[in-house]
Amino acid sequence: MTELTSIPLYQRDLWSNSSTPLTHSDVVLASAVHLHRNFRNFPFPGVQNAEQARQVLASTELTLRGIETPSSPLLVLGPASRGLDKQMLQDRGYFSVELEGSRTWFADWSFTRAVLVNGEDHLRISGWSPGFDLVGAEKMARSWEEILESRVGFAASVDLGYLTSRLNLAGLGLEGQALVHLPALGRQGLVPVAVQSYKILPVENLPPSAWVYRIDGRGFLGHKDQEWIDSFSDGVFEVVFQERKAREELRSLSPLVFDDRVWKAWGRLSSHRLIGFEEACEAWSQVRMAWGMKILPLLPPGISGLPFRLTDSHMWAYLQAERSSETQKGSPKIEEMTILDEARSILLNRSLAGGM
Repeated sequence: MTELTSIPLYQRDLWSNSSTPLTHSDVVLASAVHLHRNFRNFPFPGVQNAEQARQVLASTELTLRGIETPSSPLLVLGPASRGLDKQMLQDRGYFSVELEGSRTWFADWSFTRAVLVNGEDHLRISGWSPGFDLVGAEKMARSWEEILESRVGFAASVDLGYLTSRLNLAGLGLEGQALVHLPALGRQGLVPVAVQSYKILPVENLPPSAWVYRIDGRGFLGHKDQEWIDSFSDGVFEVVFQERKAREELRSLSPLVFDDRVWKAWGRLSSHRLIGFEEACEAWSQVRMAWGMKILPLLPPGISGLPFRLTDSHMWAYLQAERSSETQKGSPKIEEMTILDEARSILLNRSLAGGM
């Protein structure tokens, strides 16, 4: 088996290293838990000076380097990192801010744990899991939280719990997220703006034709961790139920037309020489929905996160790696877009063959 660390960054994602069946993966692509923490006896990022920010960064890196191993090295991105690497991971939603000053992002090479340093808070410790597994995502985040807290100590009070830059995060200092695929609700214009108290928003870096949304939730002051997980899970399960019901209703209107569209989408996805980003996402959405409904056979695990691998930044990274070119992304031109569409076609075919 190929070591994950030997696979180029543009070919790796959260689903690459997953070999177990994923819970509710017909609708839920991935789940995440984010823990917001601040150093004790340090000003929050909004008011700290440059030297204090550097101290926070140095302490965090020293701690994480202490648990680094040759088989599991740290992935580090900072202001001086390659622009394409930062853009690729921003496209996947791992962080949404500019990496400048002492703001740095650390992750393990399986993309299951990460720390953003000097963002809104000193630390945003994240755990990710493919499919719907909040408990697993929280476990990943807690594993790094415990190590960091034992070394640096976090700002907290008896009355308020963990202290954060946003008052509505104080207490648990916890946020959750579920990436969901809602093609049936989307096509019928029935995607809710919220479920219970949790917002539902489109994923900005993907075209509308992908029908991928995120459900965001946070733990409130007075909640316990398990209470929040149960509450957030109930909200996600409600959306899963609605989407599954909408899929069956959509097919029942005209099974032959529905299946014809699915098989045509499969043809577009599996047979091409050039394919654009939006076209690929639209076909992926149809095919993945059909797979979840048992209309199409089993797809390779990596297909779940496919749209996040097909962005222009990924294609430029692929071309640079394959051709050892120093060409940087510039203003879109017809020739450039043709090159990107060809690269997208190659990587998509590899993915469908299970080799990406």
